[in-house]
Amino acid sequence: MKKHYSVIFIITLVIIVSCSKSRDNNILINADRTVIYEVDLKVDPENVNWMKNLDRIPFLEDIINKIKSGKLQPYDPLFTNEPTLLTWDQVQHRLGFSRDTITTQEQESGELNKKVIEHNYSLEEITRMIFIEEWHYDPNSMNFEKKVLGLAPVREFEKEPGEPKVKSIVFVVYFTDKKPPIFKYD
Repeated sequence: MKKHYSVIFIITLVIIVSCSKSRDNNILINADRTVIYEVDLKVDPENVNWMKNLDRIPFLEDIINKIKSGKLQPYDPLFTNEPTLLTWDQVQHRLGFSRDTITTQEQESGELNKKVIEHNYSLEEITRMIFIEEWHYDPNSMNFEKKVLGLAPVREFEKEPGEPKVKSIVFVVYFTDKKPPIFKYD
């Protein structure tokens, strides 16, 4: 009986060693991979996550101010091959800013009056963030390294009062020359 266990042990050891040697050069995980995922920015006392320590509004204001000043460039999140740069007006519109001109007529005099109504955007509507990262796995140290390539804020809002909320990716900002698309179209 002991011989059988010894033989089984030796065969198992040979298989493990031979498999581990063949995998050293052909690791199953790609060395570098772009990973895209969405994170909830709202702090929920029931759901403890790492975002609870992030002061969401100042963080978003910083991104918006850097776009407005030209320090960050916003791109259309739906690009396929080459990123399409957005203007500041387009960013404001995607955030919910609108400007309407209403013309009214005085009943007595017939005089036309124009009134401009502005609806400013609310950063409270930015409730989620898409992270675009490059992950690197080192099989020797068994460590993962992550590098944030870009961010894409997600806005949740009602198009009309009382209707279900809609989710919309406002824009994408990149921090490197590498600009992978969020969506892949085949």
